[in-house]
Amino acid sequence: MEDRALLDNMLKTKVLSELQDVGPFSSSRPDAGNILAAQQRLNIKKDLVNLRKRIEMLHAIMENEASTLTTENALLKQKTMEREGLFRTFDILDNKCKDGLMAKEGGDEEENGLMTKEDEKENVFIEEEEETTALKRTAFDHVPLACDSLDGTLFLRRAVAANSEVSLKIPMLSLDDTLPVAPKVSTANEPNDFKLPDISRSKKGNLGPLPSPPKLSRMVKRVGRIAKLKTHRGKRALDERASKVLENDKVTLFVRGGKTCNNVTDVMHDLYALKKPLARNMKRRNPFHPFEDETPFERFSTKLDASLFVFGAHSKKHPDSLTFGRLHDGQLLDMVELQVTSYTPAKDFDAQKITVGAKPCIVLEGTNWEESSMKRVGNLMVDWLSGVSPSKIRLQGLEHVISLTCVESKILLRVYRTQLKKSESNLPRVELVEMGPSVDFQVRRTKLASDQLFKQACKQPKQLQQKPRKNTSQDVFGNKLARVHIGKQDVAEIQLRKVKALKKMPEGMDSEMPEEVDEDS
Repeated sequence: MEDRALLDNMLKTKVLSELQDVGPFSSSRPDAGNILAAQQRLNIKKDLVNLRKRIEMLHAIMENEASTLTTENALLKQKTMEREGLFRTFDILDNKCKDGLMAKEGGDEEENGLMTKEDEKENVFIEEEEETTALKRTAFDHVPLACDSLDGTLFLRRAVAANSEVSLKIPMLSLDDTLPVAPKVSTANEPNDFKLPDISRSKKGNLGPLPSPPKLSRMVKRVGRIAKLKTHRGKRALDERASKVLENDKVTLFVRGGKTCNNVTDVMHDLYALKKPLARNMKRRNPFHPFEDETPFERFSTKLDASLFVFGAHSKKHPDSLTFGRLHDGQLLDMVELQVTSYTPAKDFDAQKITVGAKPCIVLEGTNWEESSMKRVGNLMVDWLSGVSPSKIRLQGLEHVISLTCVESKILLRVYRTQLKKSESNLPRVELVEMGPSVDFQVRRTKLASDQLFKQACKQPKQLQQKPRKNTSQDVFGNKLARVHIGKQDVAEIQLRKVKALKKMPEGMDSEMPEEVDEDS
């Protein structure tokens, strides 16, 4: 109404201004001025007619918009009421769940002989209703499934899953226990048979058809329950991935990036031969950036049960790069990026190759390993190259030696084959023959764990921790050292055995000493 009054005032103002421009009109003199004034009057009338048409059109548009808003408000109100009805429904279900809890607690009283007659009647009533499920409906028969304007039935399922008590046994409801349902709201512009669109069956949502009420009730009962394993194979798979006192040998993943060069591929091939059988080669290329996002490697580690990885890539900023890393508890622990500056493949050496799964001897050479920046890198490389963990090792089983020499910021990797030669002593003479590969690395980037996280990763379980014993210690090589306290000895009280050789007195001793009597004679 305010808009219409404003338009009328604007129309009157324009008409008055037009009349003032024309001036006084006199019909007694039909001269040229009067004819011009008459033409201007006709033009004003035409403008007035056009303005009235435009005003009527604007009024019609405003009425349509008002009716549309009324319809939308009615729909919104209807959906709000339906959602309130759904919440009331869940309140009733919660009360039923609590009744189920009380009935469950009453079962313990029955075992102790403390169950009352009223409790027995209620349990009999519940059992009878469970047996006649075909004649009764569940509480979800009355729940408006398409009540949410966004997710449809997903709202119902999510609300049920969010309630922790629904996983309990819900008693069946009789036909008389009706639940509140939102009333229907209709407007003047809406037909009486208006229905909300079924969002669950729409192509956009792609949620599929709604389940039947009995099936939906069974789904609700299964919410919150832990699925029990039915096969021994599944149990063995979970036991292998569970935490152990003595963990399995660490498996290494070999991952290639989006772009690699021949040097990187050949180095990874030789390292793969050294790590067999504790190695898995990913055949597809993966355009990852480990220093920007390590989540892909954490996902692979959890899926394939591998705690070590090497990632090979080649780019303009980081050419010929190999990234060595390790994980702890499914999260990244340490990672270092090394650039291949020099490489000689293993096939260029004539030495005999090693046996698959052999335990290597690892040697760290150079004082630079003692620096704070390189100490953790050396620990990572030893962990990465350690291989299997046998209980016992024979001398002939030490077939190869891996040498890591640190010179400033370079790491020189050399692999030697051991040859046992004859010697004058019982121990054989050992000779080293280089068998490859021979790689020179340049340290580029590092991403190391904090001291607290590293200490937590190195923590041993209590079952492996031995009780500290007094006066015992252990050196760097694992040798056990002990300190023994001996009491004071009195030499005068020592009983000496009389030997026949002592009968004859040596020359120069006093001859006045009495002769010893032979007790055996």
